[in-house]
Amino acid sequence: MEMVTLLTPEGSTSIPGSMTGTTAVVDADAFQEATGWAHGPGGWRRGDTGVAGDGGMTDAGVDLVAFAGHAGLPLAMEPSEQVAYLGSSAAQRAAELAGGLFPDVSLPDLDGKPHALSSLVGSKVAVVCWGSWCGCRYDLKVWEQLYRELQGHNFALVSVAFDAYTEAARPWLEIADVTHLALVDAGHALAERLNVLNVPSVVWIDEEGRIVRPNDNQFVTDLYTANHSQDSERGAAALRRWVTTGETGLTAEQVAAYRLPPTAEEQAARAEFALAWWLHERRAQEAADHHFEEAAELAPEDLVIRRSTLALQGIDPEGEKYFQMRLELEDADIPIYRPLPA
Repeated sequence: MEMVTLLTPEGSTSIPGSMTGTTAVVDADAFQEATGWAHGPGGWRRGDTGVAGDGGMTDAGVDLVAFAGHAGLPLAMEPSEQVAYLGSSAAQRAAELAGGLFPDVSLPDLDGKPHALSSLVGSKVAVVCWGSWCGCRYDLKVWEQLYRELQGHNFALVSVAFDAYTEAARPWLEIADVTHLALVDAGHALAERLNVLNVPSVVWIDEEGRIVRPNDNQFVTDLYTANHSQDSERGAAALRRWVTTGETGLTAEQVAAYRLPPTAEEQAARAEFALAWWLHERRAQEAADHHFEEAAELAPEDLVIRRSTLALQGIDPEGEKYFQMRLELEDADIPIYRPLPA
């Protein structure tokens, strides 16, 4: 019996089915067990989400392309490897962001031990998203200094590396001599849940787990001021003020306005990237490169995807290709950094 590998944000499973060209049909019972989507008289339902109609359900099984279109979910497929990635909708992620709570994501540390970020509820938390492929790696030492300065004020710092491999992040964390919680987001799970498009991206979370400062491209050194034109001390002062006084510098209306809900294209790009990374790990490089390119075309503004792709392909993520990306985005009036008021 032919099998299809079905990837989702929750994991992967192998289910009976076949994929040819632009079509894929899988066993209906196995699909429902693998994804949590249940088909009934009213249509499809998963938890609190319902989609009326039978889109994708056929006598032969579930047509993945038809189902994804019907449910508004991004789908990336690679027939040569009999693998597909079924992602989350932009509407779902936007609704989660609008709720204002930090997503309960579990990520591993450098030793592979998982940590649920919900365990930090009760403290003020700054989550610093970075990558070994970005100059913001040099900021880690200053973030660590700020953490040591402020940890006595019920403050926690978490750094999250958007690196496919732990060993890429490890040297920079060791150089910074970090004592704060340092995690690695190889699959970009947190990037997807928060719609992080570039790093460094810093998120502040209050004691109740609410996001009080979303996706701030905040630097704490002046090494790359020529690139981002920000005053590092101003950002550090804003962090100190929040930790010690509770003042975020933003109103509730501003926090809502600065949330960045994902577009359908950005979610589709993340599906393509997730599939490409899976293929890359299995050395199906030609197929992987195709989907890396698809991801870049769908969301050219997503530099987390594009720069980490360069690193995976062995191309300098701070070299000529990166600066070409910057020029293309600037010419299209697409902001590279979105710093919030300090």
